Amino acid sequence: MHYKYEYRRRLPHYQPDAKIFFITFCTYQRWTLPERARRIVLDACLRGDSILFDLLAVVVMPDHTHLALVPRCQSDRTVSIAKIMQAIKGTSAHKINREFGRRGPVWQQESFDRALRQEQQVDQKIDYMLGNPVRAGLVRNPMDYPCFGARRKAGKRSDFRQGRAERGQCGCGEHATRFTPRRARTPVAPRTKGTKGAISAPFALPL
Repeated sequence: MHYKYEYRRRLPHYQPDAKIFFITFCTYQRWTLPERARRIVLDACLRGDSILFDLLAVVVMPDHTHLALVPRCQSDRTVSIAKIMQAIKGTSAHKINREFGRRGPVWQQESFDRALRQEQQVDQKIDYMLGNPVRAGLVRNPMDYPCFGARRKAGKRSDFRQGRAERGQCGCGEHATRFTPRRARTPVAPRTKGTKGAISAPFALPL
């Protein structure tokens, strides 16, 4: 099922049910977020997990954020991407402005989302997300980047892992090896169960 949930650049935007979405949103005028601000954004994303959506991966970069998630179902209707982004961007912007004593927008008004249809697309997008801090020269190993989270199996909250600095380990990257994405030994295509849109397939994340 598809339904129209918002207008983007004055064009109607339609959201399919039970799909994994890859979402990117950027800071206003590409403002560089301090690390404390990035942690606030990460926390806002994690708070929505298992409530508005099932979060597969998140990476908060200095001037943009990547998300891979599955919207949940509430009142027999899939939660819209617009509602999810309003919750994440609104909450994080308010806390960032309060924390840094600033005023004005934190995020660009528009976000960019894409529904992923194939398992290869999901793996590629999540590999791309987790390799972002490495390509930007922030760390040598994605596990050393403090502002990310990913799970090996969607829908299993206890399997959600964050960067080493979040767990009190070294986050400097000096002892890390070069990032190399890897694939699952026996790939299984994502599938949905019931009407909730829950994903049951394992994902091969570089953790």
